[in-house]
Amino acid sequence: RQFGYERDAEQITEAVLAMRTQRIDLGLAGGRLFTLMASAGFDADVVHRMAKWRAGAAGLRRVTSMDYAPKIFRTLASYDYAPLRVETDTGESVEGAHLFVFNIPQYGGGLHIGRDAQPDDAMLDWIVFQKPGFLQLADYAWTVLRAKHLGRPDVPHGRASSLRVTSDTPIPMQADGDPAGWTPIDVQVRPCAIRIVIPKRPNDQ
Repeated sequence: RQFGYERDAEQITEAVLAMRTQRIDLGLAGGRLFTLMASAGFDADVVHRMAKWRAGAAGLRRVTSMDYAPKIFRTLASYDYAPLRVETDTGESVEGAHLFVFNIPQYGGGLHIGRDAQPDDAMLDWIVFQKPGFLQLADYAWTVLRAKHLGRPDVPHGRASSLRVTSDTPIPMQADGDPAGWTPIDVQVRPCAIRIVIPKRPNDQ
């Protein structure tokens, strides 16, 4: 989606044959590389629950968006919104309930939380939602849907090449939908770490 691919076998075949490439950054969180994004807090707790559910199967379980629903509801019922702290290499230090770190501005369901992230700027875009609780989570979701969240005073955000996430009690972290351990965790960018094949664009010769 980010680079213009569609579910079109002819387009994909043409891209592979033409071998137009672009180098992009990767992120590293808890020893796990990620292309899109990482998070700590509620979102990551859901991912950890999903991973545990998959591991409990006799074989590989195919995951659909509907499979996330019961894990989200269980997290809503039990998550304690423990505070986390973020310190960046640019000298910023903030506290909050949820952290998102984006390398590419893509997220499940098409939510544009990290809408300004660039995949090749050697930086990671971080966003902290500071207030805890279910009602605040719903309020944040509503402002994200309206693309108003980055203007809120309780949603500090910025860019950094590395950041450290700590907390008084361990908080789960995820990277590209897979568990990435528990705080404390260092998150870093790996500039131009991977070369990807991109499809032909309208103005390409």
